Amino acid sequence: MDGSIETYLLVGFALSVIASVGGIVVIGIVLVKLPPGYFSDSAARQFLPATHPLVRWTVVFVKNVLGAALVMLGLIMSVPGIPGRIWAPERGAEAPERGAEPASDRPDSVNFGP
Repeated sequence: MDGSIETYLLVGFALSVIASVGGIVVIGIVLVKLPPGYFSDSAARQFLPATHPLVRWTVVFVKNVLGAALVMLGLIMSVPGIPGRIWAPERGAEAPERGAEPASDRPDSVNFGP
């Protein structure tokens, strides 16, 4: 690649189209492979049917807690300025040793902090 912005935009667009079409194809294949009564309520399905009820309910509880935690993290990361800032170094921390200037001193940087 020659490094021009147009090349990067074209490659990004192509990858986006490939990922979108690929996702649609995979979803179509999964839906076609599902059994005919998969979405009906008449088929009794139970999570981990061959295990002790205490184990089954513990696994269900842990699974739901982890799912709720992922939803909460997703909501937190959807707030502008939060992603990457949760674990950011404290204000006044030294710049990396790579010889780069601190991000707040560079004209091309965006500072979300106060």
